[in-house]
Amino acid sequence: MTDFAVIFDMDGTLIDSTKFIWASFNRILNEHGVHINDHEISPYLGLTIRDHIKIWKEKYDVDLDLDEFIKKANTIQFDLMNRDLEPNGGLIELLEELKQRSIKMGVGTSSTINRAEKMLRMAKIEKYFSTISAADHVVLDKPHPDIFLSVAKKLKVDPKNCVVIEDANSGIEAAKSGGMKAVGYLAPFTTREKLKGADLIVENFSELSYQKIKGLF
Repeated sequence: MTDFAVIFDMDGTLIDSTKFIWASFNRILNEHGVHINDHEISPYLGLTIRDHIKIWKEKYDVDLDLDEFIKKANTIQFDLMNRDLEPNGGLIELLEELKQRSIKMGVGTSSTINRAEKMLRMAKIEKYFSTISAADHVVLDKPHPDIFLSVAKKLKVDPKNCVVIEDANSGIEAAKSGGMKAVGYLAPFTTREKLKGADLIVENFSELSYQKIKGLF
């Protein structure tokens, strides 16, 4: 086969941002008498904020305006992350190796494009990725494959030659339904059971390399 491409999820995978996301969400939800505990977070991973708001309406009868919620949550998150935002362990070494091998890399995220671009800049890893597809760019989000297929199209790589790295079950499902290989990243708030559909599960990016990823094909 020709060399593969690697598509990364962002939140939880590239960056340990989940704790900041839920700190911001809970700060807003607390105003409505709602609090999401850590053990309740896992089912939300990989969903869009639009999905979250719909669930909260059905479960807690909370009415939230999507645009206003995103604006408030992002403001809180960026304030928190400005003090403590780093790429996940072993990531930079893997990105450097793939870059040296001229492997095409992109990001497929359920976040908005403006937030995604800012997050990658804050983590100082934007230079590694030639393209990003976000929730703004597709009609159907994960677990549908559209976001990852969008990235593959922009990279000009056949989906069957793409590997997706994800920390959420919905992302693993999206990758597999798009005909791609999937690596599950065992981030906080997820479990091996939820990532069982992946071709490989890792706890740290130091467990991955060009050769190990190529060996998935």
